[in-house]
Amino acid sequence: SAADLNHPGQRPSHLQPAHAAKLNATPRGFIPNVGQLPNEAVKFAIRDRGVSAYFTDQGFVLWNGQTTTVSQDGIEMKVPVAPRWTLVGARPVEPVASKTFDHTVSFFRGNDAAKWHANVPAYRDLRYPEILNGIELRVESRERGFEYSFHVQPHAKPDLRIRYDGITSLEK
Repeated sequence: SAADLNHPGQRPSHLQPAHAAKLNATPRGFIPNVGQLPNEAVKFAIRDRGVSAYFTDQGFVLWNGQTTTVSQDGIEMKVPVAPRWTLVGARPVEPVASKTFDHTVSFFRGNDAAKWHANVPAYRDLRYPEILNGIELRVESRERGFEYSFHVQPHAKPDLRIRYDGITSLEK
């Protein structure tokens, strides 16, 4: 019964609070888009604590589930509030994944087994090689989301300007 599941002795080991805390502290990783996402421009996605990031060859888009209502031609519709991160002047570069986690993910949607994807690897790192001359963008999976950094070759003349589209205000 449902009441039995609330008793710690009745839960399977993977549902025990200690295991859940450990699982929540584990980085989820960058998951390649093997068809589970409808937008083919998205090459990788990462989801953590209600925030998703979608990585394309132009940068990434963040989404925390929020929507806003917009009106166009007298029709109101809800659209996601999703800031887009781009590097000004960057060339389109397909992100390259490396360093897999021990876990995999699977996607079983619908009745067509040909569209199912099992044991999809989760990656620790993404690299955007030569996104600017002599500059590589690296994105690393962390315990709480992800972190990006720039690796600059000695000959490069960095002119790093990041553009955020879709942000209307900032709060402290």
